[in-house]
Amino acid sequence: MVMYFSPAWRNKQLNPDAEFIKDILNRGLDYWSDEASLEIVGYDGDSSNVSFRDGSSNAPSLMFFKVEKYGFFIMELPGYKAPYRQMDEIDLVPFEIGGEWFFTPSCCYFSVEETAEMLTSFVENQYIVDFDEWKDIYELIEEHGFEEDDEYSSDNHHEYVFYGYGKYFDKDANFIGKPK
Repeated sequence: MVMYFSPAWRNKQLNPDAEFIKDILNRGLDYWSDEASLEIVGYDGDSSNVSFRDGSSNAPSLMFFKVEKYGFFIMELPGYKAPYRQMDEIDLVPFEIGGEWFFTPSCCYFSVEETAEMLTSFVENQYIVDFDEWKDIYELIEEHGFEEDDEYSSDNHHEYVFYGYGKYFDKDANFIGKPK
């Protein structure tokens, strides 16, 4: 069984079907103020009862959210892996989760149709069908030349700053300067 948890956990739905998933994905940004998730439920931690594709005893879940300019971001938890497209350059896309800024690679965003297909497949199969094609989002960020910078992201600043393409970016992914 799979449970859908809406943004800010306002609602939940057991075993959502394809129509339900398309409906929620087509809702406006007022609905998408926070992340949503699909989680396998009824799992008691005994791996003899449930067989996961990767052989682990951890039930995978998917976290997803919408950013108007880019589309939908989907990530597997607890592994921080996401589907992605090959791109020469990426942007860092900020999204606020629980009061903290979370930066995601722009190559990991998909249309409503693509997202609906991935989420529906997860509900129907209770695993990620093409998981071997997903990649750790932090590896993707590093591969494209971005890294957290200790000088700018110290506790004094209380915000994340990433360095990439020879430039510093603030928590909103705006250019703030070049290295000294």
